[in-house]
Amino acid sequence: MQKHSSPWPILLIYLACALATLTLWRQAQVNIPTGDEPHYMVMANGLARHGALEQTIPYQDAKQPGQPERFGLPPADDHSIAGPRGRFNLHNLGLPLLLALPFTLGGILGAKLFMILCGAGVVLCAWQISGLFSSEAGARRLAVLAGCIAAPLVPAASQVYPDILGGLLALTGLYWFLTTQQRRSAAAELALAVAVVYLPWLQIKFGPACALLVLAVAAKIHRESGDRRRVVRLLAAAAVSCVALAAYNQYAFGKMSGPYQDNAVEVSRTSLMVLMGLHFDQNQGFLMQNPINLLGLLGVGWLYRANRPFLLLWAAVFATLIVPNSLHPAWYGGWSFTGRFGWPAAVVFMVPTLYALLELSRRRRPLFLALAWLSVALQAYFFYCYAVDKVGMFNRGWETPLASYSMYYGRLHAWLPALYNGDWAFAYRPNYAWLAMVLLLLAAGFARGARRRWVGAAALGAV
Repeated sequence: MQKHSSPWPILLIYLACALATLTLWRQAQVNIPTGDEPHYMVMANGLARHGALEQTIPYQDAKQPGQPERFGLPPADDHSIAGPRGRFNLHNLGLPLLLALPFTLGGILGAKLFMILCGAGVVLCAWQISGLFSSEAGARRLAVLAGCIAAPLVPAASQVYPDILGGLLALTGLYWFLTTQQRRSAAAELALAVAVVYLPWLQIKFGPACALLVLAVAAKIHRESGDRRRVVRLLAAAAVSCVALAAYNQYAFGKMSGPYQDNAVEVSRTSLMVLMGLHFDQNQGFLMQNPINLLGLLGVGWLYRANRPFLLLWAAVFATLIVPNSLHPAWYGGWSFTGRFGWPAAVVFMVPTLYALLELSRRRRPLFLALAWLSVALQAYFFYCYAVDKVGMFNRGWETPLASYSMYYGRLHAWLPALYNGDWAFAYRPNYAWLAMVLLLLAAGFARGARRRWVGAAALGAV
């Protein structure tokens, strides 16, 4: 049985870090809204002030004298496209629906504070999941501190994009799958269902993750309890969400799939580079933004042995979150924060990282304490880099010299993977060394006995 423990200490640490980062950036006028962020806020304002889905009036309003500063909108910028019933925004409707009230009350700051609260939801969900892996409150707090209160979550928390929220909803679905046997009211289960089926409203590419979670949870409920009413409620929520989203897209763009074009996906050497980079590029990769995630590679195999059905679902959801983003020709998210296209998958990857940390706390507590506190110290240094020293957070162009590329690692950059220029990335030796290490660590988690030691040693040797 779990001991009663509170997530508040961890939540307060997260909120302090995220709010301090936002405050320091606002004071220095760095990392202000740019890219797609203003357009989400234009949509939110259109919904709240004009009750308008059609974008002509919202953009006219946003471009009135004095208004562009309120939205962070460049004067000639417009992300609406012509449809059969006027001009509609090419961005998905889900985030603006949630931002309408926060933006109305507080403008850009209100929107960013709302996003920080969404990040708090990630921490809370991670805390709940950690309780399924361990009942020892101290180990759980340290594991969540090392695995969550870190990059990319803290610097990403205030960004007005759907990526962190998408990761949160996917994480919520995974938690639900793990806890279907818990007694919940119909209202509580409906809230969980709404959270999961809202994923495609944030971005249509989250649709496969939503489908996987809905089907997996429904199948598990049916197998465990045979309660058809619970299954029907979940499937009905999914059907209503799907039909409503398709109806909106048909109304706005004349096709149920939305405004996406055939060139929105590219399979090439560059997309392969980006897929690897979202994992372990020294700037873009979630394994490098928070290196304790390398332990999560071991955790994948450990979790597979402990709960195979869950791990298979987790792996499928993780793949649906990261692979489509590697195929989008606005490589790495275009003009937005470094690593943004990996944020949803990074949130979901917290699961094997937490499992590995808590398993290590049980098996080798001194090693767990050493690695976790070393990770916390490294993240404190990263926090200094992005919050205090204000290192540039936006994507570096392909022409950036390698010596100027690294955000956090300084002189160590030459030893680390760099996957941002397709002209030479496949000839850069550190990329292969780190790819080998990642694969060997992953294999070590699945290995048993002596084989595990040999594979683990090979992974360390690859460094």
